[in-house]
Amino acid sequence: MQAWPCPTPSEPIDATVSLPGSKSLSARALLAAALADAPSQIEGLLESRDTALMRAALETLGARFTWHGDLLQVTPLAAGQKPAGLPPDNSTPVIDCGLAGTVMRFVPPLALALGVSLTFTGDQAALARPMEPLTDALEALGASFDWHGQRGRLPFTIHGAGLKPQEQLQVQVDGSKSSQFVSALLYLGAALPLGAKAQSLTVSAKQPLVSVPHLQMSVASLRQCGVQVQTPEDYRAEQLSWRVSGRPRGGCSVIEPDLSNAGPFIAAPLVSAAGGQVRILHWPTHTTQVGANWLEILKLFGAQVQLDQGTLQVSSSGALRGIERDASAEGELVPTMAALALVAASQGQPSKIWGIGHLRGHETDRLAAIATQARKLGGNVDEGQDYLIFHPCDLHPASLEAYADHRMATFAAIMGLNLPGVSLDNVGATAKTMPTFTQLWADMLKSAGEAIG
Repeated sequence: MQAWPCPTPSEPIDATVSLPGSKSLSARALLAAALADAPSQIEGLLESRDTALMRAALETLGARFTWHGDLLQVTPLAAGQKPAGLPPDNSTPVIDCGLAGTVMRFVPPLALALGVSLTFTGDQAALARPMEPLTDALEALGASFDWHGQRGRLPFTIHGAGLKPQEQLQVQVDGSKSSQFVSALLYLGAALPLGAKAQSLTVSAKQPLVSVPHLQMSVASLRQCGVQVQTPEDYRAEQLSWRVSGRPRGGCSVIEPDLSNAGPFIAAPLVSAAGGQVRILHWPTHTTQVGANWLEILKLFGAQVQLDQGTLQVSSSGALRGIERDASAEGELVPTMAALALVAASQGQPSKIWGIGHLRGHETDRLAAIATQARKLGGNVDEGQDYLIFHPCDLHPASLEAYADHRMATFAAIMGLNLPGVSLDNVGATAKTMPTFTQLWADMLKSAGEAIG
């Protein structure tokens, strides 16, 4: 695979960017539409590897997806019937999860609700991602598993012989490694009307709970399509519980731009030696996306930030401040924050980012990956169990690795804006959430003079 020379602008950046739809919201919209009581339309759906894998998984269970221009028409699963997408010979279908956490965690519960068997596998890196909290919870609800490798990891076959015959189901899950385990069970609650006799599902979890904004996104997405969700009064309480009942309604949903994916673009004027400004179109006024925190984070780094009538404008003179930040709720933003912190460190400004131990269970061990790549560039980084400290340093170009991780790929692209001569082994990893990344990046830099690699 040919290395990608990360471009470096020779003049100030002055760009307007329109981003594709949110990966997290797209996955949840697909799930809700597949479970709905009537057909749905989704506008602004992200077209990426993750969403393609989710559609393929849901098609296996019987949902149907048809594009009409920019609108995706969704025909949902039929209640009380054998899923239409299963093989006629009763063989067990194989679900390819790739590296999509939403597929490997949100879809297995549907096998239990529908009473079917499915085999789940994925990319090599996916086999190391934790699954045991979810599989333990599903076993407690009546599922059984064949493990084709390590227990609690992909690949496995889940046999959904049917949920325990209780009117009100209850289950405990460990949400300390990923909030997706809790979210997956909330969507199981919304799937009960498709085949189970149970009327509701209560999901309980103890502290610590990570990535609460993503969990709140799941709750909001379910409520928007008519599912009843009772939530904890205080997410800081030691014991938390959610009660889910009802089937999603069909209808139309509109996907917001991906605010996590905005990170590399709005970081650009801060890390470019020439400075500049970037405008992001269609920035939502109210959102459940954790990327909304960029407004606060960028100001801490020293940027000028203005949100006006749906356009976010970020500008900088090129001088950065270091930060101290508890990023326990901001996991998806950390690789970009780390790139900003590394450039700040090169200007003599130290930073500490903590509460991020759960990033070791993402597409790769992101804490180790960030520390390793930063050191390649000359960074002086302390890597703790759940923190990164960036000390003042002198940076130099290097050949960087993506680890098949879209966030590590964009980390490299950001560093290339600051250091001429940086290269990346696999820019294609960005296709997980932004298949058009290289074109969007090139378009942004057209405004900044000749880009050099």
